[in-house]
Amino acid sequence: MTSGENPSRFHDETLRRLERLHVRAWPAGETRRVNGWLWRVSGGGSQRANSVSTIDFTGDDAAAAIDRVEALYRDRKAPARFHTYALTQPADLATRLQARGYRPTESTTTMIATAQPGVAPPDDVEISADPTAEWLDVYLGA
Repeated sequence: MTSGENPSRFHDETLRRLERLHVRAWPAGETRRVNGWLWRVSGGGSQRANSVSTIDFTGDDAAAAIDRVEALYRDRKAPARFHTYALTQPADLATRLQARGYRPTESTTTMIATAQPGVAPPDDVEISADPTAEWLDVYLGA
């Protein structure tokens, strides 16, 4: 950061980056862009992989975009869900959704820490590039 730059801008970019990492870390079986939002559906119990990521909005008509998202979920016989966070776009999306009858459900808390070089994870933690059969059974069975 250089002198005179807004420190909240860097905080905001960090939050957006973390949200994008969440989307990549919990991928959906099917995705589609709706005016910049990422519509996602997977079945199973994950609300993140079965909701709209609202990081980016490139449209000029949020109401029409919400209508489109609802139609996509209706076609899949799935509930319409939106994942909102502090920097959701457009900024008034939560208010718009509440006016349509949406209510908050599960919330997510993201905690980050710097990994310590040379420190191994606890014995009961397994790190893998691919999900195990046991993990998939739990995930898909939820």
